[in-house]
This record gives sequence, structure tokens and C-alpha cells, in this order.
Amino acid sequence: MENPMPVRQNHSDLLGFLALVNCKLILPFEELFRGELTTLQLLTLCALRRSGEISVTDLADRLYTCKQQMTRIISKLCDDGHIVRRRHPSDGRIVLVRLSEKTEGLMNERHARFAAAAGKVISKYDCEQDVGRFNDLIDELSRILAVLPGHAIELADTAE
Repeated sequence: MENPMPVRQNHSDLLGFLALVNCKLILPFEELFRGELTTLQLLTLCALRRSGEISVTDLADRLYTCKQQMTRIISKLCDDGHIVRRRHPSDGRIVLVRLSEKTEGLMNERHARFAAAAGKVISKYDCEQDVGRFNDLIDELSRILAVLPGHAIELADTAE
């Protein structure tokens, strides 16, 4: 089967890009929650913020973690008031979770703080055109990554 999306063979570019994204975006955002949430708890809340109400199984699949680990994370987040859980109305075996109103507000507030801080840095460098391109690239990368199967590299390795 022909590869629908050719990838550069220079993997150091991809690894460098991932390291840069981690250093410049992920770690500073995580810093806003230091002492309050673990990285996996924060990723869980971010995934819920994006998806809205979702089953625990689907959430575990999206974060590529086992259902048992996701259940422990969700229990802790429920105990702390960050997540609301309920049974699916037509299938009581399915547990649905969503952000609590309090946490939705917290996530919005921290995101706004992060965006404001980034805006201050950007304004010092007179790179408004680059910011527009950056935002367009985020949209495009999000669109592309959303259609790829989970852990595409693992799937490709097992297909050989």
C-alpha cells in the first residue's frame, strides 16, 4: 500500500520539533498547574475540555493509556471536584465523564493567562505575521493529526 502522507526521512527534524514544542509550549503550560495536577491529570482535563462528555473507555483510548489507569486518574479528579461522572442513560455499563463547571472555568482562566503571557513575549519581537502563520499551522496540524490513527508508528511497525 502506498504511503498517503510522505514523511521526511530526517527524523532528527521531527525529534527536534517535538523537543521544541515540549520546551516552548507544553512545559510552560504545565507550569501553570504545578503542585495541583500531574501531567497525566492535566492531559486528561485538556482532552475533556476538547471533547466534552465522553466515555472513560474512549478517553483512555485518546490518551493511549489503559482503562484501569484512566479509572484511577478519573477517580482522583472526581474526588478533587475536577470531573463529573455519570452512567450512560441507555447503557448503565458505560461511564461518562466531563469537566466540572469549576474546572472548566479554571482551564479557561489558565489558558487565558498562558495566551496573555505568550502575547506579551510575541509583542516584544514584532512578529505578528509569524503569529498568524503559527496559528494557521496549529489548525492544520490539528486537522492532520486528528485523522491519523492512534499511534500510527506502532501500527506501521506491526504491519511489516
